[in-house]
Amino acid sequence: MDSDADKRKRAEMRLIAWADKHLYALYGYAFQRVRHVQTAEDLVQETFLAAIQNYRKFKGQSSEVTWLIGILRHKIADHFRRQAAASGPKEQAEEDEKAEARFNDRGGWAPKPAAWEGDPAQLAEKEDSLDLAMLSDNWLVDRSLQL
Repeated sequence: MDSDADKRKRAEMRLIAWADKHLYALYGYAFQRVRHVQTAEDLVQETFLAAIQNYRKFKGQSSEVTWLIGILRHKIADHFRRQAAASGPKEQAEEDEKAEARFNDRGGWAPKPAAWEGDPAQLAEKEDSLDLAMLSDNWLVDRSLQL
């Protein structure tokens, strides 16, 4: 007969396997939309927490990843709503002016972007970027085999 500790351990292992199965798809989806590593990670974590709390409501009418991305889409929308509410109309108007100043009346760059300076590899190391382990050749190969 299984003890409560054994049942908990098996449930934890199933949960970890489930998260591992969908982590990259969710993270990629979130990062493409928010373009910030920490925010994307937080949104994926919030998505998994919401999914765990509501798993009994999952009816199986779609795949798990489709269901999870649906939850994530709502989390992303909430994130942008909070962000918009935090920045008042004055800050938004300033951002709009800065954006408009980058383009001329015909939609071209005004002024043209500066030439790229420095080694892109060194610049990437300085930026807050995706964990390099996720970009390794092994990950790319494993991911392509899943497709």
